[in-house]
Amino acid sequence: MLKVYLIDEAYLKTTVNVTSHKDANEIKIAFKTVEEFYITDLLSIPLYELYVNHVTNGTELTPRQADLFPKIKLYYALLVQYELMFNLFTVTNKGNEQSQNAPSITDIREKRNEVMSKAETVKARILEYLSKNKADFPEYYAGSQGNDTPSSDASGFSPIVFY
Repeated sequence: MLKVYLIDEAYLKTTVNVTSHKDANEIKIAFKTVEEFYITDLLSIPLYELYVNHVTNGTELTPRQADLFPKIKLYYALLVQYELMFNLFTVTNKGNEQSQNAPSITDIREKRNEVMSKAETVKARILEYLSKNKADFPEYYAGSQGNDTPSSDASGFSPIVFY
């Protein structure tokens, strides 16, 4: 079964500064990493699955869900860009080996910090939007019994209950 991501390579390359010569496999690995470590953590599993269902099956979103989706996609793209910046260096058993014409490690670190800062700004806007529109995102707040916290625990994943 083909894995569906919330963004595709075309969206990525038209949204953030990712060079067109990136290998499709590198991009796929970055997509997977971002989804597993950032996106599901931010959205909670039920809300994440709602958006995956929308991308996969074309299910309709409410106006508020549709308004939030571009922010989620931008956050996703920025984090993929952040992850792909590692690929400018080859790690060997003797340390980092710089690719030809690649910027210095210091330059990469500064650029990564800049990209992460942008991503954190977008993340804050996503969380603010969710907070201001709680009634429109029951998937995010399911099980919170009126609290201001999402349904997921501190790790961002919904708890598993065994019966």
